[in-house]
Amino acid sequence: MNEIIDILRDKLIPSEIVELLKEYYPTQEELDNYAIDHFVCPNCYNRLMSKSWYEPSEYFGMQVTEEVVSLECESCGYTVD
Repeated sequence: MNEIIDILRDKLIPSEIVELLKEYYPTQEELDNYAIDHFVCPNCYNRLMSKSWYEPSEYFGMQVTEEVVSLECESCGYTVD
């Protein structure tokens, strides 16, 4: 399957590849993972936007701030934490 994706990558953008492979991918989970890895929403095929913020946390007893990143689709509201 990866060889097919490599061939398609030369001619199509990631959202078009996800749409095309939807019928042929072995499992929905694999298709979703491919889409998310390429910042494509698996629900509506629009671009996923990266949102980040800092939260206080603790590391070995020391106060630190941790960057939290989430991917979000502005069209349908799909989120990946």
